[in-house]
Amino acid sequence: MYPRTSKLLHAPSPPVLFVLRELLDRGCPRPGQKGMPAAFGAGFSAFAALLEFGTA
Repeated sequence: MYPRTSKLLHAPSPPVLFVLRELLDRGCPRPGQKGMPAAFGAGFSAFAALLEFGTA
């Protein structure tokens, strides 16, 4: 169900965008569903956001 990210594991935040693009290209999540992408960077830096998906 989840995209393969092994080629992206050494970059902290950009993989979130690549995974999101792949999920959207696959047609999921469906409109109305929510998701929370998160990324952790070097040292201690973190990013997270709550998304609600709609129609294009």
